[in-house]
Amino acid sequence: MRVFIYYLASLAQGFCLILLPSTSFIFTSPRYHQLSDQQYGLLFLPEIIGSIVTMLGIPWFLHRMGRTHVYYFGLGSNLIYLVLMLATAETYRTPEMSFWLLMTGNFFLGTGFGLLITVMNIFVVELFPEKRDGVTTGLHGTLGLGAALAPVAVNFFFERKIWTGGCALAFALILVIMAVSFWQRVVPEPALIPVEKMEEEKIPPIPFALWLFPAAAFFYGITESIVGNWSTAYLNQSRAFSLEVASYALALFWALMTAGRLGAGLLTLRIDARKLYWISPFVMMASLQAILKTNNASSLLWAYAGVGLGCSYFLPLTISLSTQYFDEHRDLLPGLVMAGLMSGVGVGTFGTGFLSEHQVLSLEQVFLCSILSIGISGFIAIFMTHHPHDLKGRL
Repeated sequence: MRVFIYYLASLAQGFCLILLPSTSFIFTSPRYHQLSDQQYGLLFLPEIIGSIVTMLGIPWFLHRMGRTHVYYFGLGSNLIYLVLMLATAETYRTPEMSFWLLMTGNFFLGTGFGLLITVMNIFVVELFPEKRDGVTTGLHGTLGLGAALAPVAVNFFFERKIWTGGCALAFALILVIMAVSFWQRVVPEPALIPVEKMEEEKIPPIPFALWLFPAAAFFYGITESIVGNWSTAYLNQSRAFSLEVASYALALFWALMTAGRLGAGLLTLRIDARKLYWISPFVMMASLQAILKTNNASSLLWAYAGVGLGCSYFLPLTISLSTQYFDEHRDLLPGLVMAGLMSGVGVGTFGTGFLSEHQVLSLEQVFLCSILSIGISGFIAIFMTHHPHDLKGRL
């Protein structure tokens, strides 16, 4: 029951994360909230800051607040975000009010994401230490499933002229999760560690080579954010595809990312994980090139599926391979890699808005730059893992 609730919470979190990108056509439309591209890009900055701070500070939060409070505060932060999203339905005539409501809401979204996903990763590993790969992959898989459902839900409700229906649906789901979590007491108690052992433990020095894994996640995050947060605007405004096609393309991107992550655990039992790690950036680069060139809706959907599939393996393998090579830092690395990811997401999202608003680069040119970014990430990945036995000796 506990794992089911965690998976459901992860699904709700993924849904919340993609609600704003899925509704970008509403907030940037002259008919509705009239936000500029730069304002839209800025919206993600507080989300990035909130998530990075909480991910890096999770040990402090757990020590000060306790597990139960961290878990419920993560869920509650998402509720605040949804309330502020719903409030923008009444402020479409005042763009500045909408902008600040969304800025505030996104900070709570980032805080909730950082707290909830990080603490649930700890929970599932402690509950199922022998099946940690499977349950952790499942947790991130349901996160992606929620992300894939968000564009479909937004399009469904928008066609019925109630675009806030997605927000209301997520709000109700999180309330149910909180109620069941409280009833079932799903937060596990931490194992007691003798004070003497805690005093004896020392954190080994962090080698320079370790930081290249968060760097790979950073450049990957730039590409993922451009595809995940700007596709609707790019496809509809720059490429004249319909909103329906843009929504399905984005949903397919998240769906294939989810399917790939769920299948990654099985594939790595038969194939060297490093080979999947090396291939992943090239799949993304080829698919992004196809997105830029095709004018056919069917081909576009296949290309987005390819990007999603390529993305699916890269981040989980960055985390698992980094902890494999630097086992003494296994508790630190997931947070560092995720912080690198979210930093890249911030640069990609805000940078795209700034460059587009000031006409430095068009959205099509930004998508072209995303190919370069994932190319850099792929180079780092191959460099770091091609000779794993010599890794620490080289750097």
